[in-house]
Amino acid sequence: MNPSIAAVLELYKFDNSLFLDRIGSLENQLVIKRITENSNPIIWISGHLTNTRYHVLELLGTKIEFPWPKIFEHGFDPATEYPDISKIKDSWIEISDKLIEKVEQVADSHLLKELHYKLPHNDNTVRGAIIFFAYHESWHLGQISYIRKCLELDGLVPY
Repeated sequence: MNPSIAAVLELYKFDNSLFLDRIGSLENQLVIKRITENSNPIIWISGHLTNTRYHVLELLGTKIEFPWPKIFEHGFDPATEYPDISKIKDSWIEISDKLIEKVEQVADSHLLKELHYKLPHNDNTVRGAIIFFAYHESWHLGQISYIRKCLELDGLVPY
């Protein structure tokens, strides 16, 4: 494994355990609640994160279709019917093992491939995307932790 992404791989693994332990088992009526009129609820953030993992796997050379790509792109729409959190969790499980395996096995030459779109930092390669999307995932998990606290639940970690 390329040492430049070893720590990022551990972050993906850690995020995986947080998602499975603290998000995927929540009740549907809870994950649809928003803390403000303009905020995204846990259901949307969870689907968005799962969709992003599918995208990262595609960047690594394996394309698998996410079942609901359009509804998790641009923010929560209260008029949209969202899948149960259990279905999102199933998709998360389906993609996460494959993603972690691909990150472990990715060739150095593949990491250096330029992307066809711009990232919000200077490393516009597959490697840069892997790093950026790990950050993106952790940022959104922080949002979920905050939402959980607002809903009078524990955050994602027990302190």
